[in-house]
Amino acid sequence: MNVLSWLSRPYPVLESSSVKLWLALGIGLVCFLFLAVFRPFGLHQVQSLSFISLFGLNAVLSLLLHFFVLPIALPAWFAADQWSIRHQLIFIVSMLLVISVLNYVVNSTIGSNFSPQYSFIYFIFMTTCVGVLPVLLMTYVVESVARQRNVERAARWSNSPSTSSTAVDDRQKNSTTVQVVTITGANASDVALQIPVHDLLYAHAANNYVEIHYLLESKVQKKLLRLTLTGLQGQLADCRQFVRCHKSYIVNRDHIASMSGNARSLVISLSSVDAQIPVSRSLDKSLLR
Repeated sequence: MNVLSWLSRPYPVLESSSVKLWLALGIGLVCFLFLAVFRPFGLHQVQSLSFISLFGLNAVLSLLLHFFVLPIALPAWFAADQWSIRHQLIFIVSMLLVISVLNYVVNSTIGSNFSPQYSFIYFIFMTTCVGVLPVLLMTYVVESVARQRNVERAARWSNSPSTSSTAVDDRQKNSTTVQVVTITGANASDVALQIPVHDLLYAHAANNYVEIHYLLESKVQKKLLRLTLTGLQGQLADCRQFVRCHKSYIVNRDHIASMSGNARSLVISLSSVDAQIPVSRSLDKSLLR
């Protein structure tokens, strides 16, 4: 495995607000304790623990900024289904840079008379020395553990009797009744889409639109309608084949061929199209059978 391949691997996004808050406070506390006990980079000259605690506070502020503010300001970049190790490392570098800026400002102003003074570049070096190795190790371990867990979960699902290849074929053969669903968009100019239920493969939310993928004469077609995924879910409510497996996806379970796992999530592969559909962590996986 080369470095570029590893950087492109999916990485799990931390979504729990409470976990992010406690993680920010915990890392800030660890930074303070490390600096207070070992006094590196000339901090042995500083007697004030309250001043040293400001460096820990800076770590907390930087993490809160990156955990809560930036995802709101840059939602596309922080999209959970696109997050990779590369994104995570850029995220970490940004956090370390902001901590360096805050530490430099605090040291140059509040600590100007009693704390050793260094250049901003040297503050980046100090912050990186303290934080980079533990953070990189944490990144590698979290990715490896999450990927292995999801691979095992996908294997258990795929190997269950109701999801074997024979069961999938039987399920599709049993869908002989031609039931047609009519999908209408929000715009008056949108032409209603009438599709046999079995031919509708999956739908994907795209901003204020829904991208519908379906079969027409055995060829995959795509239709974009101004519609919310929740609205589409309501229009498909009478068809038990459709499952909202993710906040951005509805899938026709009759076309599910297999499930695989990566560090970020479980992923569905369909029998009729080359697409990988993410599965929400909270979804009851039995709904996909």
